[in-house]
Amino acid sequence: MNFRPLVTLVIVACLSASALAQVDPAQAKHSDEIVRKVQEIEIYNQILPVLITPKQADELLTVLEKGRAEMKRHNDKEYEMMKSFEVEIDAALKKARDRGQIPTEDFMARMLNMFRAFNMMRKAIIDGIVADLQAELNQTLNEGQIAAAAKAFNPRFFDPTLDPKTMTIDQRLELWIRVILIDPVAYDVMKRIALGR
Repeated sequence: MNFRPLVTLVIVACLSASALAQVDPAQAKHSDEIVRKVQEIEIYNQILPVLITPKQADELLTVLEKGRAEMKRHNDKEYEMMKSFEVEIDAALKKARDRGQIPTEDFMARMLNMFRAFNMMRKAIIDGIVADLQAELNQTLNEGQIAAAAKAFNPRFFDPTLDPKTMTIDQRLELWIRVILIDPVAYDVMKRIALGR
């Protein structure tokens, strides 16, 4: 059993606790670099036991790159939408800062709806990427590799209501994809595997 989820939860808890303290920008940057290295170790901890070959990694990268491009297009749309509201946001912020004026319900509702729409679209995109990756994994990996990925960690690390004993291999593989394979750090790891490193 690999322990990536446990380490990740500890890192998140530590970072959350230190968020209240004032941090030197150089120290914060170095901390981020160290956390990135730990994330990379965790990704290797999950991916290496699956014994993905360079050819398999290359085929998976094709699907990952398509998903990354789709997410980039969505991020660009989000940015443009936020920019279109920036004047209103600045005005509401100025009134709150300078006059102690609470933003209107209409303004807050529109902002909430915009970010809800962003989240719904992101979820739909991620669901599609996960489905595409799962189809590719089922086609590209052998049975032993799929089992290694599906049983890489205890699903309860991410959702205490999940029962590993009742989950199918497909359900566990989907969770592995969501937690491991679409992690941004995993993309770089897969690129190195594809190059035979």
